[in-house]
Amino acid sequence: MRNGIIVVTSAGNKGPGSGTLFNESPWILTVGASSYDRKIIATIVLENGESYEGQSLFQPKDFPPTIFPLDAGGVAMILLNPKDSGDTIFEIVHVLPATIVCSAVGEKIKGYVTSSSTASAGIVFKGSKIGFKYAPFVAYFSSRGPNSRSPGILKPA
Repeated sequence: MRNGIIVVTSAGNKGPGSGTLFNESPWILTVGASSYDRKIIATIVLENGESYEGQSLFQPKDFPPTIFPLDAGGVAMILLNPKDSGDTIFEIVHVLPATIVCSAVGEKIKGYVTSSSTASAGIVFKGSKIGFKYAPFVAYFSSRGPNSRSPGILKPA
């Protein structure tokens, strides 16, 4: 910091591997992407009675019938996060009823869907849930240290 001016910048989005940090100069305050303590819940209810919590930023009431999953006979979409993203789930805006789940839950849903030719599921949009117990944490995609110039300092941590 010089002349009372602090420079703050992003760590980058090349994580989660170590040494993926950008902007590592010692005079820069580097920050990583993190979570927050709320989710916008969209629960998946399988026909067999099991249910799984997903998330969806957009909980639409009306949507155009020309969207691809709808053209294929679907009425909604369940997105499965890749394994390398851990339990981090992004609330993504969709143009049809949709929810996204972590990889572990996705595998359970895929197992159910492939077990029967008549498998079906629904999505129940439940609004916001506040007080998520694991927040805050560094998002899986956030770049991480150590800083090659000062390996004893892990930023962001």
